[in-house]
Amino acid sequence: NNNRKSHTRSVGDVYFGSQQFHEAAQQYLRALELRSAYRGDASIPYDVLFMKLAHSLYNNGEQAKALEFAAQASLWNDDSEEIKDFMYNIMMLQLKK
Repeated sequence: NNNRKSHTRSVGDVYFGSQQFHEAAQQYLRALELRSAYRGDASIPYDVLFMKLAHSLYNNGEQAKALEFAAQASLWNDDSEEIKDFMYNIMMLQLKK
């Protein structure tokens, strides 16, 4: 589905691109809150928002939280190999600890 990739850049994307992962995570979390509360812009699917948040948390060193939000993404898109691979990689890292 091309709609999943053709969304506009958000403030979170700008923070992520400049490797400010904590700030990016905060922006993605806020976007999810607004989307839920006000039934916001449906052009950005929930699974995409959850994965953006998960990637930000992962890059900020918060693997357990990243896994939780990736699991949320998988509930919205259970066919996504990207989500499954991301979750698998986190679980393997946690097993090595």
